[in-house]
Amino acid sequence: MLVQDTPTVSKYTLDQLPPVTFASPNVSAKLFGQQFYQSPVLPYGEHTLVFAATSSPGDCFFDYLAVTVDGPNSTANGISGNNPLIIDDTDPTIQYSGSWSPTTNIQEYNSTLRETVNEGAGMRYSFNGQLALRSTESTR
Repeated sequence: MLVQDTPTVSKYTLDQLPPVTFASPNVSAKLFGQQFYQSPVLPYGEHTLVFAATSSPGDCFFDYLAVTVDGPNSTANGISGNNPLIIDDTDPTIQYSGSWSPTTNIQEYNSTLRETVNEGAGMRYSFNGQLALRSTESTR
């Protein structure tokens, strides 16, 4: 969720690929479940996504990751493009760096999300498959 009139800029680095920058749009109402990042098609295997807030005009919120798997055991585990594995912001496998504050909102996945106002705050997540990062955007 973005809570200001200017965009929050964030950077996503997947494995050794060049970083992808995302600037949130200015919005006039809360938008839930907005996709900030989508990985390219990846070979099956372990991958690591590193997120960093690269500007600090206001709040940057993180809600959840959605991981899809097209590899060994994906059907047996029930995880596919149509049925992604949801990794909530409270999942202990997500490694946060910098200052993040847990917060609640009943319209978010599991009613939880993380918030930072600090440039350079980040998170790291390792996974097998493809990934989408989702959160919420709003203005005051």
